[in-house]
Amino acid sequence: MKRTLIFLCGGVLLSAAASCSVDNATPVPSDPRVQMEFTAGAPGTRTAISSDNSVIWSEGDAISIFDGTGNNRFDISDGSGTASAKFTGAAAETDKYYALYPYSADADLVGTTLHATLPAIQYAEENTFGTGLNPSVAVTDASRNLTFHNVAGILKVSLSGSSVDGRSIREIQVKPGAKNMAGPYTVAMDEATPAATAASSGSPVGVQLKSRDGGAMSGTDFYLVLLPGTYQNVELTVICTDGSYMTGTSGTFTITAGEVNTTTVDLSAATANDQGLYGLYQAGIDIEIGGKTYTPEDLLNTFTKVIHITSNNAESTNLTSPGVYFIDPDVTITNDGTRGWNKIMLIGNDPSVRTKVNMSSYIAVNNADGQFVCYNMEFTDSRSSGSYMFTSNFDGGYESVVFDNCKFSLLAGSSLISVSSPKPGSTARYINNTTIVDSEISLPEYT
Repeated sequence: MKRTLIFLCGGVLLSAAASCSVDNATPVPSDPRVQMEFTAGAPGTRTAISSDNSVIWSEGDAISIFDGTGNNRFDISDGSGTASAKFTGAAAETDKYYALYPYSADADLVGTTLHATLPAIQYAEENTFGTGLNPSVAVTDASRNLTFHNVAGILKVSLSGSSVDGRSIREIQVKPGAKNMAGPYTVAMDEATPAATAASSGSPVGVQLKSRDGGAMSGTDFYLVLLPGTYQNVELTVICTDGSYMTGTSGTFTITAGEVNTTTVDLSAATANDQGLYGLYQAGIDIEIGGKTYTPEDLLNTFTKVIHITSNNAESTNLTSPGVYFIDPDVTITNDGTRGWNKIMLIGNDPSVRTKVNMSSYIAVNNADGQFVCYNMEFTDSRSSGSYMFTSNFDGGYESVVFDNCKFSLLAGSSLISVSSPKPGSTARYINNTTIVDSEISLPEYT
């Protein structure tokens, strides 16, 4: 690795009394890492299953190599599509190396204990696991070969009656009654048969499986990667693209590292749902917005109430108070400047079409712990001119703003989000967290 030091001297950048000397410069330590290669054998269940059920490495695979000083990325260089592949990268010389698949920049090795995270939101691939998802670990032998072992297990959900009423699957959720099925975990790398151990947390973490584009998932077999353990009162929910769903509970459920557990779901028994996303909420099903999963309990605890707005109650509903509002697509919400948008979640109730918001004034928030969350909404600015659509008028940090699957039609010269200046002598105004995903912003041409 080439490193260049640039020394700047002179009165322009330094005071006249300052001096600069190359001789006194602190030397930059050289990179102790060297290029090397590892041969890796695929574990029993990894990222891809071929037609004969053998396990293969995939193009683009990468692993973490721990050399005692850091976490180094090694990429597959030869052997994709086979059970044995070469991985190349740079690491410091040592007698023993530890490895993690998939590569994770956030993973860490403390002594011989690995710390990593299994995603709770997972993306399906047709009749196989999600790419770079199922974790496995290895320790080098005397020849620097790596034989990986799975530290998580697989739940395979197979469909029967999949063509009933033309249904297809949009999402699968599995929720434990206790103990985490995903999230942070540790692995004791010095054990003969290593396995992941879930870290404890306040509420048990489950797994959501869906397609990356939010549409139907392909195939008839779906794979969820779960941390090993015996779980009680596990709830499995299958959500169809037409809004129908199935929910069932298992008394005892065991996931073993490196093994596949199969359950079958008959879609012919799916429950019809004519209330859109609000119907799923009523059924106790989680919803993901802006990369965060909200349980029905989360919605009530954070926003205090949940209301379904239809054409029958649209005029009488007061949106100035905190709450979650599932809004039907035939209802248009108008922001006339009189609303206080604090601890508000707006959800377009039909996932196939955005609910409209008519902006006759900008949205202003002014609450320290406020949250403004929007999903599946379309904002149109009806003012003759404007400068912004959203602003914080709170002296200090407004907690969070989230736009997911939203559309904004801005006026010429205007912006989406602005933070106003504080009063003289007051604390600066800012937004702690801003998330905008899968959204469209339309701005017309102007001179």
